Amino acid sequence: MTAGQGGSGGSGGDGGAVVSSATGLGGTGGAGGAGGAAGEGGAGGNGPKLVSSSPKHGDLQAPLGRFISLYFDRPVSSAFASGKIRAHSSKQPMDVFAQVLPCDDFDPACLSVPLPKSLVDNQEFFAQLFGDTEYTLTVDKSFQDSDGNVNLVDQQLTFKTFGFNPKFHDDSTAVPYEVGGLEYAPEVKSLYLLGVAPNYTGHVIRRLEFDANFNVASASTAAGPVAGGGGPYAYGMSHETGKLHVAWTYANTVRSYALDPSGGLTLSDSFSQLPLAPPNHFLDQVVSTTAHQGKLYIGGGYYFGNGTELSGVLALEQNTKSFSVWKAKAGLFDKQGGVHLGSGTIANDGFVFVAQKDTIFKIRVSDKVVVNQHVEPGNWFDAPQLRVDSTGRLWFGTNSGLTVYDTAGNAGFKKLVSLAGIPTGRIALREDGTKVHVYYAQFRGAGVIGATSLSF
Repeated sequence: MTAGQGGSGGSGGDGGAVVSSATGLGGTGGAGGAGGAAGEGGAGGNGPKLVSSSPKHGDLQAPLGRFISLYFDRPVSSAFASGKIRAHSSKQPMDVFAQVLPCDDFDPACLSVPLPKSLVDNQEFFAQLFGDTEYTLTVDKSFQDSDGNVNLVDQQLTFKTFGFNPKFHDDSTAVPYEVGGLEYAPEVKSLYLLGVAPNYTGHVIRRLEFDANFNVASASTAAGPVAGGGGPYAYGMSHETGKLHVAWTYANTVRSYALDPSGGLTLSDSFSQLPLAPPNHFLDQVVSTTAHQGKLYIGGGYYFGNGTELSGVLALEQNTKSFSVWKAKAGLFDKQGGVHLGSGTIANDGFVFVAQKDTIFKIRVSDKVVVNQHVEPGNWFDAPQLRVDSTGRLWFGTNSGLTVYDTAGNAGFKKLVSLAGIPTGRIALREDGTKVHVYYAQFRGAGVIGATSLSF
């Protein structure tokens, strides 16, 4: 699997990230093992040998975290590592010595190396690595263990961070805060951005129309402003051919818009009170929708408070306007916490994905059976975004980063790639052959859209 390359700044262009397994590049003293860290078994001498690292040696889509973990074949001391580990990057090729700390997990064979300020991007809220940049760490041959054993040659770890463009398009003048949704409509070559208008005057849906090169040619307000009800928040927007659906969370309403051939939006349906028995008679804090093969699936749920909890995932048969409880949550979904949805077709079967707290459920549409599930600790409060591409890969975005899963089988999901360090709380996908362009925005942040691309 390969990927296009790109810069991490500037306007226009995706940047790019690689989807690849790490390869065992040799250290200064010899060849590393396949898939292992630099110089594994090749440093010579009797000193501490690098056996693994995070990021892995040879990783071409490394995350942006500043702290690098080095794992050795024996217990090591950060005191002995002072002045023994240096680093440089393709942006700053001069070696600088790095601070060395014990690892957070108290593994005695692990050292944590926060890369020096001269090698990291300090322009954001917190320091992180630059995108699309190669980094090299060198462990000096004189680094010793507790018995004074040293190596004959240096050991090296090399990796490259994924490429991305954090300011593909800045629409923050029109949407200065509270982004709630982002979608791509291929039939009109446009991105749609949902957020709060200036001075909290209501929600707007912005249309960002692409030119022939898929840069933003024009930006306009396609719908709104619309009052948000009990607060300014809307937690989601989903697309199906010819339609956009919006979870107007604090207005307790789902609004559906018809998408005309020119890219305009016309309100076609709106519902809050449902012809169902309590507690499903009222969409109290609806947080997510997804449409698949004529049905619109609806998820709700409180993060705080004691509001009305839906008894499961609801479904609207769009042709007949009939509602039902499609999948009951009893014994499956936790009581408190938003229910976030995605859907798609995989090997000719339709599936709905349900993310709730730490678990993502894969549910087959035809018989409503949970065929697979995956636990990803710590995601429940991020109000995640789920998308499924045409090949069936699941894209899971949070404000902490983006993960792509292969969901085949019944023993959990396989993580294909993880792009940690970019605010992908809201994502939209544009497919171009084997390349997938990802547009992203920070959930409940300003209307600034970033971009990256992955090739499989």
